[in-house]
Amino acid sequence: MQLYIYCDCSKLEDEDVKSFADSGRKMIERLATFIEKNDQLRAELHKNIDKEHPEDIKIGIDFHVKKAKQLEKPLNFFNDLAIEFKQDFVLGLFTNGEPEDVCYFGFEEGKGDSFMISQYVGL
Repeated sequence: MQLYIYCDCSKLEDEDVKSFADSGRKMIERLATFIEKNDQLRAELHKNIDKEHPEDIKIGIDFHVKKAKQLEKPLNFFNDLAIEFKQDFVLGLFTNGEPEDVCYFGFEEGKGDSFMISQYVGL
């Protein structure tokens, strides 16, 4: 199953986008390291931060899982990022190649739970 987790930048105000770019670059560095260390996820990095509007920013990963247990590492990692960068994230799945948001978690939304999320996506 192909899933994604992206930073939820929808709450950023247009004037905050430029200041977010610095923390976004740091987040991208952390994501790249995570991908290198977890090649079994076959993750792909998304790093569109040089945008003028929050809805155009995309920072996160697409990745593959077969079992619910495989969600633990990415969710734990993103839960840590949420605390460090004070951001929320959206997890979703691809249905017929189209992204479908499933749930939000993070700094304001609360910790993402791998058991519950695996139920949401049908693992």
